[in-house]
Amino acid sequence: LLVSMGIPLHRIREIRHLYGLDPNGTSPIDFGFASPQSSEVQRKPRAKGHVIAVRITAENPEAGFKPSSGMMQSLNFRSSTNVWGYFSVSANGGLHEYADSQFGHIFAYGSSREQARQSMVVALKEISIRGDFRTTVEYLVRLLEMPDFRSNAFTTAWLDRLISAHLTAERPDTELAVICGAATMAQNESVQLLDAFKKAMDRGQAPNKELLKTAFLIEFIYEGMRYKFIASRTGPTGWILYINGAKVAVDVRPLSDGGILVLMDGKSHACYTSAEVGATRLLVDERTCLLEEEVDPTQLRSPSPGKLVRFLVDSGDHVKCGEAYAEIEVMKMYMQLTTSEDGVVQFVKQPGAALGAGEVIGVLTLDDPSLVKHAKPFEGQLAACGPPQA
Repeated sequence: LLVSMGIPLHRIREIRHLYGLDPNGTSPIDFGFASPQSSEVQRKPRAKGHVIAVRITAENPEAGFKPSSGMMQSLNFRSSTNVWGYFSVSANGGLHEYADSQFGHIFAYGSSREQARQSMVVALKEISIRGDFRTTVEYLVRLLEMPDFRSNAFTTAWLDRLISAHLTAERPDTELAVICGAATMAQNESVQLLDAFKKAMDRGQAPNKELLKTAFLIEFIYEGMRYKFIASRTGPTGWILYINGAKVAVDVRPLSDGGILVLMDGKSHACYTSAEVGATRLLVDERTCLLEEEVDPTQLRSPSPGKLVRFLVDSGDHVKCGEAYAEIEVMKMYMQLTTSEDGVVQFVKQPGAALGAGEVIGVLTLDDPSLVKHAKPFEGQLAACGPPQA
């Protein structure tokens, strides 16, 4: 700020202190030590170590760093001797759609660059952030552990190449993700029915027998594959998951912070779910994956809360697959929305309208509905698992 105000560097107290001069003085500073006498009256700054800083933002790296907003359920971060950080949002707080996407800053110190990098990786792996929005924490861990970053051989062009190649954060094992996803979704459905049963009893009404069912059909799409489970409850915490003639036994227990502990094959996994537009976000052992629903390409929806800025085509125009049709403002950023199929658009919103997540902006009449791609059903077998508890 002082530099932007036009104040000379030699008049800034912190700069004078760095060079060993009187902080209240006004004498010029020989920054290049061009004069032999400079070494006698001022000190040459020397680095005492290395610091790596990262910004924590409410952005989705897998969607082009699209910013998002929402409430934060929990934030657990502990500073240490070599790691320090601050956050502008606390637990039970939130980010609105017109705020800046950055809400945290973390610094790691080390006597060498490698020690600072290792301290930062440990800090990012230990931090726990759960909320309605995605963050860059897992993506940052992936970047810090890449060989180019370790050897300090990276540039901004290197990062651009990674973004173009759609680099993603580390995800849980596929079978672990689908089993934990089926178990948590079945548990959530069962809890909802039980709550409805209790409310009916409290009102003195006869509950519907459907509220007591113990078998659930669980369907979702993961990494382009459609999974279809039959989840059968066997006890207060026990479940059997059936798929393609095979079965997996799991134990599901609620956690005090709203999560679910899934026990399978003698191991336990902490799972948390949150709803997104057309998907369920699943956090398994601090690794994020997305369990998607079948997308209806005829519905043009807003991917997140924001403001509709303008339309890039007119209502009634024909658009091609991947063509941008509208522009929205989300957390001080402008995003273009694109179509997933060829067709004719008809808009139901007006520019300037406030949009909620998943709100319909328009309707797309497809040129050829038969060309819509559907997820391929999973026809394989899951690996054999042992009992839930060792």
